[in-house]
Amino acid sequence: MTPGSAPTAPAGQWLKLTFFCPSRLLEPAADLLGVLSGAGVEQSPDTETGAFVSGFFQLPAGSDDAAHPDATAILAEVEARMAELFSLYDCIPDPPVIAILADEDWATSWQQYFKTFEIIPG
Repeated sequence: MTPGSAPTAPAGQWLKLTFFCPSRLLEPAADLLGVLSGAGVEQSPDTETGAFVSGFFQLPAGSDDAAHPDATAILAEVEARMAELFSLYDCIPDPPVIAILADEDWATSWQQYFKTFEIIPG
C-alpha cells in the first residue's frame, strides 16, 4: 500500500502505521504511538538519521467494505497527532507506510520458527 492512501481491510485485522522519525523524535513518537494504539509499537534499528517506528491498531470485526471506515478514521487521527508532535520539534512527518496484517496469535506464533535440538548427544 502506498504512504498516506486510504487503507483497505477485511474484518478482524490489524492496521500497521509506520513513520520515519529523526533520532530526537524516536522516544516521543514511540510513546505516542503506544498510547494511541494501546497494543504495541515496533522500532527498527537506529541509523545516523533516525529509525522507523510502527504502531499496531486492531480493526473491529464486522466490515467487508473495500475502504474500512475504522481504518480511515484511525489513520486520520494518528497522522494529525504525529503532525502535532513533529511540529514541536520543527519537523514535518512523511506520510506513513500503511499495511494491513492478518489477526494472529502473536504471543505464540513466533514459536514455529524455533526447533528443539539435543544439547548433549544421548
